[in-house]
Amino acid sequence: MNLDGAADVLAAIAEASGRCKVRTLRTAVMADHVHVLVSYHPSTRLADFIRLAKAGSAFRANRRSWGSLRWARGYYVASLRKTDLPRVDRYIARQFEHHPGLVPRPSHESAAANR
Repeated sequence: MNLDGAADVLAAIAEASGRCKVRTLRTAVMADHVHVLVSYHPSTRLADFIRLAKAGSAFRANRRSWGSLRWARGYYVASLRKTDLPRVDRYIARQFEHHPGLVPRPSHESAAANR
């Protein structure tokens, strides 16, 4: 995933958060995976939030460049105790250090347009 695709993912997460009343606390968009730390009411259906975020980001990215963003079918969700939030927040914040080779880079088209 390039920087444009990462921006599409972040925008779609923000939009899905608003529509589903989910509060996004931390995100890390990597080239091959995404981490999102959220807070939500127990009655919230996280499946709806994830569906909207994945569909919205794929629509945005693929409108620009067909086939540029394809999601895996599944996802992983875990519930945390409040005391675990700072540790998980730090873990997500450091993803770019943990996986420097997976940091989204500018696409060839974006780089050429900026010259």
